[in-house]
Amino acid sequence: NAPMHGGRVTYGAAAGSAKSAKQQHSRKGDPAMRGATTSTAEAASVPRAANASAPAVAAAVAVLVAARAREPSTSGCSQRTRSTSAGGGSQRTRSTSAGSPPTMSHASRQSSRGSSGSRASSRSELQGPQPRRPPTTGALMAAAKLVTSKHDMSEKFFFESCSRQPVQLQDRTARTIWDALLPELREWPNFSAEVTEEILNIVCNHARGGALMVQAPTEDLAGLLWEYTDDGYLQRRLAREDAGHVLRFGRRFTAVFAEFSEHAAGDRWPTDHADVDARGRPKDGGLAVSPTGAVRLAAVKFRVNLDVPFTWPGTGTRHATAFALAHALDRGIVVVRSDSGGLHVVTSSGARQGKVERLQRCQARPPRPPRTA
Repeated sequence: NAPMHGGRVTYGAAAGSAKSAKQQHSRKGDPAMRGATTSTAEAASVPRAANASAPAVAAAVAVLVAARAREPSTSGCSQRTRSTSAGGGSQRTRSTSAGSPPTMSHASRQSSRGSSGSRASSRSELQGPQPRRPPTTGALMAAAKLVTSKHDMSEKFFFESCSRQPVQLQDRTARTIWDALLPELREWPNFSAEVTEEILNIVCNHARGGALMVQAPTEDLAGLLWEYTDDGYLQRRLAREDAGHVLRFGRRFTAVFAEFSEHAAGDRWPTDHADVDARGRPKDGGLAVSPTGAVRLAAVKFRVNLDVPFTWPGTGTRHATAFALAHALDRGIVVVRSDSGGLHVVTSSGARQGKVERLQRCQARPPRPPRTA
């Protein structure tokens, strides 16, 4: 009788509750109270869903389901009824299903097959209709469901997490990366390969830490959910300094972006920064760029569903968000850089197939593909 997890439910306590339920069931004279008394006793053996941990409930389920399986019953929803034998004594019989009416024992059925009158007489001796007894396993599983939902460990979570496949990493060079990018770009209404090239160059060679930048058609970006991480400071600064375009204001944008991506204490702008508006604000979030190079969003947290059918082992929240963002977009290219300098590119079409492009080395200028508009 070793205690289970948390010390709240023990093997002996579960067995004692079941025994108490049987005693109360046999002592109650009112047939309508028998099922309710048993259900209450069974419920007492289940840990409280609000306080119990998931392992405790799982252990309680295993113990009482095993005890239930040892009972000589043909159904998990059996119920006890009382019938009177020919000698005046009482005996317990079981119904074969939860939905069937109370029946007599096998011996009583054999003796009553001779005439329908004796069968009707035996049935009339039953002490009224019995309430349907809820199965023990059903009550336990209901309690377990409450606890697992509290701990975010629902059945859906387990099945989906077990069925996810790891992403396929494909090593690319600055030249072969365009084999994955051009098919994606050609699906857009309009695009500039020069803008995509400049985004790769800035994130790869000018970022001073981790970074995330997405390029997508403006209508696709408009459908995203997002929020500023810095109350819109970086967006205001880019507009104030005429640095809100990757190509036209490339140098100014690159300088601001490099400062933004630089690691600092607490990932925040210094409290003594020359720009008073920047002091103490978070340096977090990603940027969104249109196909022609306009910066649509800066320092934002993308509200995307991370529950995608693929996993990316060995990465953190930034890379998980990058993959989920590419997966959520109908058209788009997401460039993500780790703090250590590793660069990955995820296209929307590639994300739906579980593919991620990994750049082995960054060059200042990747070979430019044919310009297409």
